[in-house]
Formats: sequence, structure tokens, C-alpha cells
Amino acid sequence: KAKFPIHYVAFNSMSGKARAIYLSHFDSFDELQKANKVFDNPATGAEFERLNVADGELLEDTKQLIFSTVPDLSYHSKTPNAHVRYLEARILHVRPGHGKEFEELVKMWMALADKAGSSDHWGAYHIEYGDQLGSYVFLTADDSMAAIDQSYAEEPKYKDAMTDADKKKMRELREAAIDSDRYELYSVNPAQSYV
Repeated sequence: KAKFPIHYVAFNSMSGKARAIYLSHFDSFDELQKANKVFDNPATGAEFERLNVADGELLEDTKQLIFSTVPDLSYHSKTPNAHVRYLEARILHVRPGHGKEFEELVKMWMALADKAGSSDHWGAYHIEYGDQLGSYVFLTADDSMAAIDQSYAEEPKYKDAMTDADKKKMRELREAAIDSDRYELYSVNPAQSYV
């Protein structure tokens, strides 16, 4: 009705805390600002406020995060499409002052994936606003959960491709750079999406 300019794909958690996430894409902050002008219309703004109050009765909390893509740390990243059904999210926090070690670790992992002939893929994102500085999210979109099985089945390839020196170096970089690390699994919810 409002010709809403912000499109998003909704995902519901399959692990951890019950939650829904809504992912949107903007090419610039200017584009985001222009899209948010839809709320400047008093009638539209009032209707969304009414809906937000009703929605609030059902919510424990809400949070908005703004990420920027990190192409150098992305690996065979796949563009989301109509076939994506699952989303794996790996959320890491990098210790202050250890960004260089973190980037070196991820690049070593990417080189190892190439050497092992892995089917792994992910898009890397840096959190710019809304959460702790130094946080990164690595998103893997899959058409089925069989892709997760395949990733686990390929783990021996990584072990075979790693030298003892690689293992030592990666362990040292991880200990120096990563403060926290967790995985979450989501499934797409077409009914909550606005694409």
C-alpha cells in the first residue's frame, strides 16, 4: 500500500535463541537514507507506529545492525536467490588491535580451502553500527541442509591439506585475534519476507 522501498528476506532461527532476522541490501548509506524517507509521510509513519506497538507486545527485544561487505575475506560468495532455504551465520569478535592477525587467519583458511578443493562458500561482513566494534559475520546461504553435511564430510580434506606449520600458525593467529566465536542456523520464512 505504501510502495515500501525496503525489501528484505526473513529467516527464523533453528538454533539458539528463538528469533527472526530480516536482511536487506543497500549499495550506499545515501540509498538507505532515501529508502527511509517512506516514513516521512505522516499517514505511513502513523500506520507503521501502530503496527510496531502491536508487534512490541510479542517481542522480547529488537536490534538493527548495519554491516559492510568485506570482499577480501569472502570466499566464493553466492548471491542470494529464490532457491536459498537455509542460512548459516558465524559471528566472531576480534580483539582490539588484532585485525591484521584475523585477516591473515581468514586468508590462510581460504587458501587451505582452495588446496583441499572445498565446496565451502561465504560472504564476509563487518558490523559498522548496532553492535560491538570488531564484530564480523560470515554468512553461508544454502539451497538445502545437505550442503552442511557436505561441508562436514570435507573436513578430512582440510586436515590432509594442512602441514604442522599451518596448524601451529593458525592456532597462534586464532588465539591472538579471536575473542568470541559462535554459529547460528536459520531457515527462510517466505511469508515474512518482502522481496
